[in-house]
Amino acid sequence: MEIKRLTVANYDEWLELLNAVFTRHNNREMHFDQSLPKMCIRDDEHMGMHLGIWEDGGLRALLGIYPIPAKIAGQDVLFSTVGNVATHWDYEGRGYMAALMAAAMEELDRIGADASRLGGMRQRYERFGYEPCGSVYSFSLTAHNVQRGLPGFSSDLRFERLTRDNLDGIRAANAFNEAAAIHAVRSEAYDCRDVWNSMIAWENQPWLALRPDGSIAGYLSASPDGSGIAEQGAVSDEVLLEMLAAWQGKVGTAVSFRLQPWQAGAVQ
Repeated sequence: MEIKRLTVANYDEWLELLNAVFTRHNNREMHFDQSLPKMCIRDDEHMGMHLGIWEDGGLRALLGIYPIPAKIAGQDVLFSTVGNVATHWDYEGRGYMAALMAAAMEELDRIGADASRLGGMRQRYERFGYEPCGSVYSFSLTAHNVQRGLPGFSSDLRFERLTRDNLDGIRAANAFNEAAAIHAVRSEAYDCRDVWNSMIAWENQPWLALRPDGSIAGYLSASPDGSGIAEQGAVSDEVLLEMLAAWQGKVGTAVSFRLQPWQAGAVQ
């Protein structure tokens, strides 16, 4: 069994295997190039984040190690996700996943990762040192919530869809991300490619929240129907609440979003 690092030449078979395995696993059609554009870039840099095993002339198993520079209270740390662990169903039970995970642990040491995460079954990944951890607050905002919590609520905010060619808007949204005490660092190189691809992951759509004078009060990135907010930021906690309530009014249905425990002011 030989484990190799992928190159740009492997892009098509890598994408084909990912889509096939997760379509079968999730019982719905998967298109990773649309869902995870940050990862699906046809070059050696991004393909080199993946390790694979070939058998019978084809790529049969793979995983990715995705370094994520981050800041925690101003300190630089290197985070990493280990993910997209996929083995073709005809080649399961041959120890491919265990071999790839062992190689991934070596890769994490090689790049100097301070911490890593993955999603999956506890009994499968605990043997590699992973443990369930972390917490997050999940909220559901409804018209009833707004009426009861903010009697007579009104807002002069308007929402403008953020487009790929609006580089100033993308940079403004990223500034809200960078202002957070804990955040992943998103490079603004290549015309903010990293920032943009992060905001549109899983087919989300970013929006700017604007005051009547055109100033940017905040931003959010939401599902196509607007009911699920993947990320959000605003000039203050008070404006964040106003923006979320105004968004709920725009969408007209319950809106879900998450806040981290360290965002004490926003949570309150």
